[in-house]
Amino acid sequence: MPIRVGLEGKNMLKKQEGKKDYQGISLPFDLINRIDLLISDGTLGYNSRTEFIKEAVRIRLDDLEEKNNVLQKLKKELMEG
Repeated sequence: MPIRVGLEGKNMLKKQEGKKDYQGISLPFDLINRIDLLISDGTLGYNSRTEFIKEAVRIRLDDLEEKNNVLQKLKKELMEG
């Protein structure tokens, strides 16, 4: 059974007044255990799972957004030329 991890960020749902800007997610225990093993001794600079997960998601989103931008540019060039 997965556990829930709170992550900071904007979701696509309308924010309710007075609510924090967080959305919970569920992750499988095997991923949580792998994260815990990586950050447990503190040498990687992460103070918590949430900190690690936020950075991992940001890095992945940046990568996907860049790839999508390149793809859109190529599609536009193909359509024009």
